[in-house]
Amino acid sequence: MKNSAHLIFFLLCFAVSSSFAQTPQRAKCLEKYNPSLGKKPKAQLAAKTTYISKPLRSANYAWNVNLSQWLFTDSSEYSYTPVGWIETELKKTSAPTTRTTYTYNSQNRLTTRLVETWNATTNLWMNTNRDRAVYDSQGNLTEYSYEVFNGNAWVIQSASQFIYTYDANNLLIDYISQNWNTTTQLWNDYHHQMGFAYDANGNCTQYEEQVKLNGNWVNMDKYTYTYVNNQPVDVLTQHWNGTAYVNDERMVNITWHSWNGVFSDLTAVTSCTIENWVSNTWLPWDRVNVTYDNYGGSVEIDQSYNGSTWDNTYRIKNNYDNQYNYTGNSLELWNSPVWDLYSEDKIINTYDVDFNFAQQIWQYWDDFGSQMVNTVKKVYVGHQIYAGVDEQEQSMLISVYPNPCSDYVEIGIDKNLLLKSNDLQVFLYDLNGNRVKQVTLSLSDARINIEHLAPGLYLYDLRTGSESLGKGKLFVQ
Repeated sequence: MKNSAHLIFFLLCFAVSSSFAQTPQRAKCLEKYNPSLGKKPKAQLAAKTTYISKPLRSANYAWNVNLSQWLFTDSSEYSYTPVGWIETELKKTSAPTTRTTYTYNSQNRLTTRLVETWNATTNLWMNTNRDRAVYDSQGNLTEYSYEVFNGNAWVIQSASQFIYTYDANNLLIDYISQNWNTTTQLWNDYHHQMGFAYDANGNCTQYEEQVKLNGNWVNMDKYTYTYVNNQPVDVLTQHWNGTAYVNDERMVNITWHSWNGVFSDLTAVTSCTIENWVSNTWLPWDRVNVTYDNYGGSVEIDQSYNGSTWDNTYRIKNNYDNQYNYTGNSLELWNSPVWDLYSEDKIINTYDVDFNFAQQIWQYWDDFGSQMVNTVKKVYVGHQIYAGVDEQEQSMLISVYPNPCSDYVEIGIDKNLLLKSNDLQVFLYDLNGNRVKQVTLSLSDARINIEHLAPGLYLYDLRTGSESLGKGKLFVQ
């Protein structure tokens, strides 16, 4: 199996609640977990105060294709915490139907998402399902579970546990994880471990991955980082061959982008080249270039090396409007001499005179009909201003690794994304557009078996319901 540090631009930094303020979808090809690589843990970052507007009610509609018109489905009423984070959503038609309640700890981390349905016979709210999370003092997730109520008790459907070890400077030096076995209703033995090392500036200079096989920890991969001015410029990936670590892949010529204005404290990768170790020589294989706008949007172009020149392969666009709110993403494949649209998801945001959300429409690209198709519409009524904490802390982190892969791939998903949506699915497509794999995710690190897939390039799409949260490519060897 060949692992990789090629974790490029798979972060979806938008809040799941449609009214949440957005942070840019920026490229962080060097991060697998959050936090993991250098810098201070999130709990030590200074919070910013921002003034945010949140809707109090919405009328919800679904698009009827046969009638070519919007049909009313239900309405929602929202309440928020004092800092403006979603606390409850009550859905109803003529009477209440469902209620979703969110609970946070003292660190403002989401700890419970409870869904209840209204029983019109007893006039009582009935438990349906819930997500629960526990965190350590650094704000890292230590336990996550998704549970359903069977009428008498909560039954775990999926769960994970994580143990973090820190040094005297509160830098993460060790991480291990285990999953819940739904058959035995017991925890499996810890199966994944990572160890970290840092330089004097707190930058992660190296980390190693191990997996447990037949009760023993076995080395898998080692990543070594080189820094200039506290920014990674090279990443070396080595794979364990049974007796020693051997060169596998490296990322070189990494350059960084710094925003101005509202995102002035953020940086993101603008370019890098990936090289493979072949016959004791580093050979160019893949490179990425990204451009960013002032609102958080980005355009990523990936190219593959054919032996003499660089050929375009795909282009991903992440879009934001001038109010810094997310408006969708698209994936295009290169069909010389033009880009062919492969998939697109769009959110059309409309604002009132005070720049509050007035309406949002969700659309997706219908390749068969070669047009954008409506799915859902929300019309908002009433707003309230909150002096809230910068919701950069609520960024939805997604990572796909190893990539390239040969027998499995793991989807690392941020805890807030899991807690706010329990219908996450990953779809894999070949370059002809055929769906070859579909997996429902409910664990914060989900392993997908891809041994049956033929070697080649595949495209993945992470979705919740009709909304795409992120797209990218997966190399199977």
